[in-house]
This record gives sequence, C-alpha cells and structure tokens, in this order.
Amino acid sequence: MKRLFIATLLLVPILVCAQSIRYDVEPSVTATQEKYSDTWKKIGKMKVYVVQIASFTGENSSARAQSAVNNLAVNFEGELPGQAYVVFQEPTFKVRIGDFRTRAEAYGALLLIQEQYPNAFVTTDTRKISEIIR
Repeated sequence: MKRLFIATLLLVPILVCAQSIRYDVEPSVTATQEKYSDTWKKIGKMKVYVVQIASFTGENSSARAQSAVNNLAVNFEGELPGQAYVVFQEPTFKVRIGDFRTRAEAYGALLLIQEQYPNAFVTTDTRKISEIIR
C-alpha cells in the first residue's frame, strides 16, 4: 500500500508537467511533413491496365456481375491471366480482369480472354496499392 501511495505521489507531478510541454517546430519541418503526407496520399493509388469483360446495369446487376466473376474461374479452369473483380461506377457494375502494369501485358491477356469473351477490351483503372500488392 505504501508503494502504491509513493508511486502515485511521484507520477502525478510528472504527468502534470508532461502535459504542459510545448514543441517549437520550424516552419520548414512542418512544410516537409505536409508534403510527405500529400505524396503518400497520391501514391496510395496507381494506374493499372485491365481487361473489361462485361458491364451490367439495372435490376440484379450486382448479382449478375458477381456471377460473371465466378464463371470466369470456371471458364479458364483456374488459369485466369489476372485477378477478376467487380467495379461499381454508378449506375454500372463492371467485370474486370487485371492489375497489369503495362499495356502489353493487358493485350496479351486480352488475346486469351477474347476467345471466350469476344467483346472484351483493354482499359485503365485506378486501384489502391493495398488491393494490388498482397
């Protein structure tokens, strides 16, 4: 009990003083911190090339798009040349395969995909880096 009382007497003044500490930061340091934060916000996303397979609007479009993604895995027997996913851009659900770094990679995949999906085409997308890098 004495130890708890002594610890309390020692810690309370330290905690009170610690709250009143102020730091003087040079404006150049603050500006650098802001630039660093802004850069990471921009880098948080990147442009990738994708192959768009289909797009759906209207009733049950979300379910139809997800069904198309599931069918892709079956149609390509696990040999899909990229990650299949659904993008919603109001009012359309788009089924895409991709995250290709170059246009050439995307067109290589398009050649494989067009055998089963003749209306597929290459386009670009902006994706979060955390979605691309696993």
